Amino acid sequence: MPLDGCYEHIDLLTDSSLVLKPLPFHITSQKDVYSGRLGSCRVVVKSWRGMAACSSTRTAFIKRLRRELETWQRAAELHPNIVPLLGLTSVSQLSSVPALVLAKYENGNARDYLDRRKLTTRERISETLRLMSGIADALRFLHMRRPPVIHGSVRGVRFPSSASFLPALYQPST
Repeated sequence: MPLDGCYEHIDLLTDSSLVLKPLPFHITSQKDVYSGRLGSCRVVVKSWRGMAACSSTRTAFIKRLRRELETWQRAAELHPNIVPLLGLTSVSQLSSVPALVLAKYENGNARDYLDRRKLTTRERISETLRLMSGIADALRFLHMRRPPVIHGSVRGVRFPSSASFLPALYQPST
C-alpha cells in the first residue's frame, strides 16, 4: 500500500521539511523512535520495523493504523489534552509502513516533569492530581466518542507535559 494517498486528513511530510537525527534515541522490539526538527518545531518520529517481510501483515497493519490515526487526529482537533499528529513520513527503506511525526514536549513526560520539580509532598500530590485530572478528562472525551476510542497503554511515561504544563495523551497505542 503506497504511503501517499492513504491518509486523506493527515499530511505526508517530505524529506526536505523534516530533519532527523541519524540514530534512534529509543528502540523496542517493534519500533524505533527518532528525534528531529520540522521547521523550528522539535519532533519525535515513531517508526515501526519488520513490516516489509510479509505483505498481508503489512497491509492489515497499515489499514488498522490508518483508522486509528484518523480517529486520533479528529479527537486531537477537539480536545486540548490530546497530542496532535503533525504528519507521516517514511524513515527508511527498511519499512514501508509510515512513521508518525509528533511534537516533542519540552517538559518531558509526567513522571519526569514531577521528578524535576522541587515540590513538597503536599505540592507534589496537588500537581499529580492536576495532571491526572487532565488525563482523565482526555480519556473521558475519548471514551464518550461514538464509537468509543480506547487508549491501550495508560502510564505516566505516556503523558507529556506541554509548555503550558497541560498534561496530554500521546499517540494511539498501536
